[in-house]
Amino acid sequence: AVACERAEGVIPCPGVVPGSGPIGDAIAHGAELVSELDFAFSFCSRPIIAVTGTNGKTTTTELIAAMVRACGCSVALAGNNACPFSEAVMESPQADYFVLEISSYQLETTLHFHPKVGAILNVTPDHLARHTTIEQYAATKAKLFARQAKDEFSIVNADDPVSAPLTDAGRGRALSFSLARAVPAGLWVEGEVIREGDVEVA
Repeated sequence: AVACERAEGVIPCPGVVPGSGPIGDAIAHGAELVSELDFAFSFCSRPIIAVTGTNGKTTTTELIAAMVRACGCSVALAGNNACPFSEAVMESPQADYFVLEISSYQLETTLHFHPKVGAILNVTPDHLARHTTIEQYAATKAKLFARQAKDEFSIVNADDPVSAPLTDAGRGRALSFSLARAVPAGLWVEGEVIREGDVEVA
């Protein structure tokens, strides 16, 4: 209890509800609550590609990391997996890119974090015991875009009615992807062909 009272800041595990238990005691005595994402971000000078969503985060981030490596660049894969973002920053500070799997729990208390490229794959009812409503859950996911600059990219799933409008949360360049229809800016699938507008890209 004395340690909590003397703490100047706390960086909680994302799975811990902010303000609960000893963390709540520390905050009540004036400690600053800092998300692990914000803490690591303050030491990261490399471009970040971050992916969130209810489903598909792990597969997508591993695919992106493989694509980055295939381009001849070094990559640190971290976040909501076996390697925390802060650990990756310490171990691979000069990686060409950081590819992060991000959960809603990690985004919940962020104030500064913003990726060069952010993607929200989908938002379906989950973790509602903590986020209460699907609207609050989606708003937490949208924090991925909230502090992006105009030269950064916000990517959403055009086929998912909850995540599709979330690019409105920030100022980044809005892009989308679809398996069902052409999109004004982004990639879409026609049969076995991937297109960008009318151009076949794969």
